Order: sequence, then C-alpha cells, then structure tokens
Amino acid sequence: MWLCSRTWARFVKRERIPPASGSLSQTPGTWHAPISTPPSSFLRTSRHSIDIPYRGRRPQEGRENMPYGRLRYFDTFRNVPPRDEPSIHWLDAYGRPHEVRASADALRTPLELAVPCRRGPKYRGQPSSFGHYIFAQTGQWLWFESETEAAALRLLDHVASISSIATQPFCLVHPDGVRHVPDFFALATDGTRIVVDVRPEALRDDTAAEQFQRTREVCFRIGWLYNVMSGESESIPAQNVRRLSEYRGPDYRPSADVREVVRQTLTVKPSLTWAKFFEHVGGSVSEYELFALMWSRDVGYTFGATIGPETRLWWVSKA
Repeated sequence: MWLCSRTWARFVKRERIPPASGSLSQTPGTWHAPISTPPSSFLRTSRHSIDIPYRGRRPQEGRENMPYGRLRYFDTFRNVPPRDEPSIHWLDAYGRPHEVRASADALRTPLELAVPCRRGPKYRGQPSSFGHYIFAQTGQWLWFESETEAAALRLLDHVASISSIATQPFCLVHPDGVRHVPDFFALATDGTRIVVDVRPEALRDDTAAEQFQRTREVCFRIGWLYNVMSGESESIPAQNVRRLSEYRGPDYRPSADVREVVRQTLTVKPSLTWAKFFEHVGGSVSEYELFALMWSRDVGYTFGATIGPETRLWWVSKA
C-alpha cells in the first residue's frame, strides 16, 4: 500500500512530530526532552516493526526510528525474556527502554510520561478504529487502538481529575513468560497512580479474567490502583460524553462574564431545564458555551439521560 504526499502530510500533522532538537517546556502536552536519534539498544528491540512504504517527503533525519515518526507497527518488548519475578518494561520520551521490578520500587516510576511501547497495524476493512485523542485536561495527544479505548479516554477526561496519562504505557512480563500491555496509566491530581484496562463486557472470557486478576495482584503489590473499563460507546452516557467532548477545546471556553451569568442563573434557579435556561438568559449565553461548562463539570446534568430540551441543569460548587 502506498500513501500519497497529501495523506502523509495529514498523518504527520496528526502525529504532531516534535522538533528534532532544542529545549522544550515542561508544560503538560509537550515533550519533556529534546528528541534525538535513539540508542542502538532501542533499534534492536524495534526489529519487529513493519514499515509501510509511502511516497512524499520523509521525516527529518533522526526521527524515522522513533515511535511517533513513522506509520508503522511495532511491539518493542515482544521477545523480552522473563525474569524470576514480574517485571515492567517501558520507553521514555527519547525512546530508550527501561526495566523495573514489579515491586514497591516501581511506585514512583514516571510511567505517565511513557510513549507507547506497542502499536498495532492498520489495514483495509479493519474492525477497530485507530487514532489520536487530545486529552483536554493535559493537552496530550494520546494514541488509542479501538473505539472502546477512545470512549474510555473521553470518560476519564470528563469525570476524572488527571495530571498526566499515557496509553500502552508499559509491558508487564510474568515469570512464566506471559506478557500484558495495559491500555492506560494515569497520574491523578492527588498523586494516585492508576492502571486501566479496557475490555467490553461481551469480550471478557476466562483468559481475560485471569489476565486482569494477575495484573490486579501486581498493581496491589506495587501500590497502584487498577480498574477495568468497559469502554461502551453506544450507551446514553457514552453518547453524552462524546457530544460534550466536541466542545472541550479552548476555543469554546466561555469568558468570565458568561460564566458568571450561568452561575448566578443556576444558583438562583437550580434544576432548570435546558429550554427554560435559555428562555431565562436570552442571547447572553450560547449553546456551545453551556456545552463547554457541562464538559468541565461546572454545570451538572442528568448523566444517564440523553441531553435535550428537558435536561435538568444545576451549578456545581467546587471547593
């Protein structure tokens, strides 16, 4: 399969390839170190990659071997030999591999800054949907491997308080050689570290249950929380979150004056319906500004009912 230059340009823009050199800021959503050519150890571990030939301009020198620099399938830790105890393998922002024992030593490992250690291939007629999601709380561009993972990311972005998050963050290798790559690793604002797996209820068989149980035991030993999300994308709450996520960007963020109008209205008259609210405020508040406040959880709504004219709204007081 060949990719034309226009398709490759869209891909590079979507991947947001970072600069090749220079000092980058430590703000969320940016790379935490200048990018350079990876060491030979990483190049050896990436021999399982499958390059997809393409036409058009190639990436700049030194980036073609980085996980974010090429349209490729890779599984960095596919052939890592097992240890005497469970071990965790991950890649830092330079693409360098690291290993740590699955014990209390791994509690403060910055896995929330890890780059994906695995990426599946794309092919025509693929049932799952690959892509990127911009995590509104941190500004990070996150790779997801299915629509269920995308739905789980939207839900975490909406209801959880996250400081940093990584997808396909590490490879857990058990002493018997069984490997498992969790879907997310998140650092909460209170310092809690959370490992997340995403699997629909219909696909949870005995093998998956055993895998989740072993991962839960390792997380408990280290001191991490562990959660399995269903990633439902067709339920009413998931559809609400998907709709609100379209207004999570800074362009839709309301001004301080609009925010104050909404606060006063829903404080004086709590539990207004959607239709009554706009009758009361007139044209001083637009729909997209209200959607943005609902996404940021400043305005509460009935989570389990479809957003519409009869949706109840109230102001959420935050300490």
